[in-house]
Amino acid sequence: MVIYRLILGLMCLTLLGCTNPSPPRKKSEKVALADQVSRECAQTLSKRYHMSQSGEGGAMMYEIKELFLAFYIYRQLTKEEAREILIDCAHEVISAVNNNPDIQKYLLPGGFTEKNVEIQIFIHPDHKQTLHPDLGVCTYNYGKLAYKTHDPDNKYKYKTRDRETYKEALALLGNSSEVTDWKGERIRVSVK
Repeated sequence: MVIYRLILGLMCLTLLGCTNPSPPRKKSEKVALADQVSRECAQTLSKRYHMSQSGEGGAMMYEIKELFLAFYIYRQLTKEEAREILIDCAHEVISAVNNNPDIQKYLLPGGFTEKNVEIQIFIHPDHKQTLHPDLGVCTYNYGKLAYKTHDPDNKYKYKTRDRETYKEALALLGNSSEVTDWKGERIRVSVK
């Protein structure tokens, strides 16, 4: 009998805990500013390249150390097009952070640079996964670009991974300040 009362008491405590959730936490100013910058950049880049945002995040325990954006693009990209888009995406985020006066107090002493950005673009023409030799994923991770193709024998593995540094990518782009948008039109961007 004592065991039944004990079990009943534990069940009641569990139910009381489930019905009285703690109030939601308020975002800190730093997180709210980072979210605002990420959201604005994602909207701009989504329109510019006809992409759909699939994720965002960052690292900001004490300072804003990094921001992350992920997208789906529903057309095939060449490596050159992917390079242009990745560099432009990174520059858009860097520029948005560095031009926001409210966020400056939350940055590391060196400021926000190409080493503080992560961008992922998943390439799905016709909403299907691409297979080698077509690009499947292109990424910009902290100053390094990667271009990956999916293995036709195992769609959960990559067959190839080409990598280049930020400086190598800029050299390959030249000093061009134009990229191709999703309509195939050349547009001016913030490539530096």
